[in-house]
Amino acid sequence: MPNTKKPIKSDASALEKIGPNTKTTLKNHKAVIRMNADPVNRQMKYSKSKRMLWFKSGYDLLEYSIVVKPYIYKKYRMKSQFELDALLYLFPKQFFNQADFNLLGLKQYNISIKTMIESNYLEEAISRTKTAGSIYTLTDKSIKLVREYYEYLSGEKVLNAKSYTNPFRGAESAKVDKLRERVMLKLKHQSENYPDQFRKGLYKKI
Repeated sequence: MPNTKKPIKSDASALEKIGPNTKTTLKNHKAVIRMNADPVNRQMKYSKSKRMLWFKSGYDLLEYSIVVKPYIYKKYRMKSQFELDALLYLFPKQFFNQADFNLLGLKQYNISIKTMIESNYLEEAISRTKTAGSIYTLTDKSIKLVREYYEYLSGEKVLNAKSYTNPFRGAESAKVDKLRERVMLKLKHQSENYPDQFRKGLYKKI
């Protein structure tokens, strides 16, 4: 009696997450990748004998940070990615002093509260007195910048490759920017086709 059992196919949502070269390798192995929705077998990752890979969702929070970060600091013409890192650290604190800032260890990169104020990233919320130091906060420019970072990560905003504001194109763009643009466009495709996988509640707006 012929075997009428349908072959197991890979899940489209799982295939979407892996790279094109890995897809080819998977196909050459005649292997299958499936979403692992079984709470009992959440630890199961793969079966070599069955050529079955189990994909677990929920680990993609910062997957695209590697391209969103350079997109943001290029768009806002930041001098260093460490400036962006500082703002991401300070954003949830909202108010901080010199000691808080010093924890970032940015002096070796010539980044200080003074240089951040000069670049309009920070401002004084309460001025220094004889008995207490200054308290600082992020400027409106920095709040907008950080919001955009999270909006791109969460899929609320997507890259418009043809826009004149696209920092990955233009006279100052490098070869690596073309690769970054491709990854950003993949992020756009995923956020449009699998919106449930993106987190619009990723951050709180202030």
